[in-house]
Amino acid sequence: MEMYSAKMAQIEKEIAKLPEVDDNELIKKRDNEQNILDELVEKCGKAEEFAEIEKDFEKKLSELKINKEKFEQLSKRHESNWDALYGDAEKPLPPWTNCVSQISEEIRSRLNFVENQLKNAQLSAQESKTNVKHLMDEEQKLNAKILVLEEQIFEESACEPEEISKRLKEVRIQLKKARKKLEPINAKIVLYDSWIEEVNEKSCCPLCERKFPSKSETSSFSQKLHDVSISFPNEQENLEKLVLKSEEQEAKLAKADVLGCELKKMRVDLKDVENKLEIAKNKLEASEDIVKEKLEGQKELSKNMEYVTALQKDVGIMDSLFETIQHLEKELSKLKRSLTSRSDNESYAELKKKCVQQETVVRDFARQVDEIQKAANHKNSLRAELNKIREQRVSLGESSAQAAHISDTIKQKNIELSECEEDISRYRREYPIAKSKLEAVTMERTQINDELRQEETKMMTEMNELKRKHQTMMQLNERLEMLTTTANELTLKRDYLRNINQQIEDFNNRKIQLELKVSNIDGSQSKLRTLQDQLTRLLIEKKMTELEDELDTLRRLGANRQTLKEATHSLRKINQDLDLIGKEFTRISAVLGENDLRLTESSKKLMTLDIVNAENNYRNVVLEQKIIEETIKDLEKYRKCFDDSLLKFHQEKMTAINEIIDELWRRVYNSTDIETIRIRSNTNESSAKNRAYDYTVLMVQEGGKEIDMRGRCSAGQKMLASLIIRIALAEVFGGLCSMIALDEPTTNLDDGKVEGMADVLVELIEARQAVDENGQIRGRQMQVRI
Repeated sequence: MEMYSAKMAQIEKEIAKLPEVDDNELIKKRDNEQNILDELVEKCGKAEEFAEIEKDFEKKLSELKINKEKFEQLSKRHESNWDALYGDAEKPLPPWTNCVSQISEEIRSRLNFVENQLKNAQLSAQESKTNVKHLMDEEQKLNAKILVLEEQIFEESACEPEEISKRLKEVRIQLKKARKKLEPINAKIVLYDSWIEEVNEKSCCPLCERKFPSKSETSSFSQKLHDVSISFPNEQENLEKLVLKSEEQEAKLAKADVLGCELKKMRVDLKDVENKLEIAKNKLEASEDIVKEKLEGQKELSKNMEYVTALQKDVGIMDSLFETIQHLEKELSKLKRSLTSRSDNESYAELKKKCVQQETVVRDFARQVDEIQKAANHKNSLRAELNKIREQRVSLGESSAQAAHISDTIKQKNIELSECEEDISRYRREYPIAKSKLEAVTMERTQINDELRQEETKMMTEMNELKRKHQTMMQLNERLEMLTTTANELTLKRDYLRNINQQIEDFNNRKIQLELKVSNIDGSQSKLRTLQDQLTRLLIEKKMTELEDELDTLRRLGANRQTLKEATHSLRKINQDLDLIGKEFTRISAVLGENDLRLTESSKKLMTLDIVNAENNYRNVVLEQKIIEETIKDLEKYRKCFDDSLLKFHQEKMTAINEIIDELWRRVYNSTDIETIRIRSNTNESSAKNRAYDYTVLMVQEGGKEIDMRGRCSAGQKMLASLIIRIALAEVFGGLCSMIALDEPTTNLDDGKVEGMADVLVELIEARQAVDENGQIRGRQMQVRI
């Protein structure tokens, strides 16, 4: 207590020794001197400003002269270009950038339009040339085919193609007459041969069945029949030779007639080709004229484009010079007005000297004020110390009153301390047992955790494998759908091709059959039918004659009525059979007529364009199918190659992005819990045509362990990661665009981390300077807009 009293007395003595000073009066004097100094500084500034204006006036005047000279030089250089573009028209006034750009766009659009028209005209001309060449080749082929057909027709018929039909009709009429003459002779030969056999076998007349009384009469009658039949073979042989010769001529003429029809058709086609060729040549001439016209227009526009390009090189400089000249003239006029408004006569040096003197005065007053303020501050500190000592003296009295209470509390705490020491000794005895149990439990927990980690790793591996297999299955399903669609189209085309092949085979078979019928129907079948009809008719006539003779014989012999009725009934039955045979003959004739009509129709069908060109059509369909199959294969290869290139490009860009992210993170992140971050992309092929990517931001901890950053990082780490990722994306994909715009980058940050984020932004800007560590230029300085 005495110590505190002595300190208080000493402090009061020091306070009494400090002088009492009126600092307010001194501050007023200092302020007055400061006002005088401010006025002098203002006058000095104005004088300095006028001096700077004079220097600036001289400088701008020289700049104006230089810019005018440059502007006049450029104007003279491009005077010919302006004359070429505008001619006698009035040249536009500057600035010319927009005008020249507009002219350039107009000329470029017109040039593009003319070039497109030129390309179309050239394509049309090329197409016309190809068409003319194709038609000329087709004309040559048709002429060659016509010559071959004419030679074949002449070889087959030995007459002109126009005379074939007439000659064929004559041969058929001759053949028909020869067959009519040959049919009775054949029937007579058969009939006489049958009579001779019957006479030799039965020894009776073949007509009346009268018995010959002796063999001599039988042989004489047979000899007579034989003599009569001997005269028939020579005539028959001559007629058969005539028929055979006529049939051969008819076959050749029929074949020549078919060739003649084909020749007529080819001549019609040749005429069409000649007409098309003439049209194509006219079209080619027109296309070539258009190409020449468009080439001239292109040359003229190209020259104008050269003039505009020459102007564009310097028009920006000329406009800049023009604007600079106008700006300098305006500034010079302002500077002139400023110089004329100067009213003070004192120079800048005099005012500067007065300012220095006044500053010395103001500085002295300021020093005095500072000394007074220091003394006042010392006085205040002594008073504060005195008050503090007084408070300590009061608190010391209170502390002595609390000492007794504290001693009682210490005794109680000593008792509690002894109890705690006993508990500690007991716990020390139990500690080894508990420690062993804890180690066992810890080892068991570690083992369980390892097993859980292994199971988790195994489950994650299986889950990733299942995801991959699921994605692969989805891709295969989509490709299978595409291949199914393609396979269905191929199946339909194969079925269509198979049907066409079957139709072609059917038509070929029918063609062969009909050709055989054409060659044989007027020959063997007609001959056989005629002979059968004649034989049947002769047999019926013979039977009727026999019945009539028998009836006459019975009447002469006076047979009874029953025999007469039977003979009459037999005769009636034979007449009925004869009627039936006549009807059957009529029906067969009608059927043969229908067959002839069908034969004619089939021959016409065989001459149609589809059947004649069946082989070419088949070849075209097969070629089309092969082309489609090869196109599908090529498209599949192209799609696969394109996917591989796209995947490679994506991997390269992701590698570049992760390298930049790693570099920036290690440079600006000032902690060790996260070594670096990177972006992982997972392919998600939702279909065979579209491939999607899932992107995940990973943080790499100590030991290279990668963990998903979502939900495991702070707001500051998240903001830093987003900034670094944006800078990496901008550098990889943005070229020289070295600017980043931020909207409230300190959102969700603590107050203490806002300055840290500012430091991080500064470090990012320094890390992305325009020059890298090797001294190579990377672009402009990076800027941040917040």
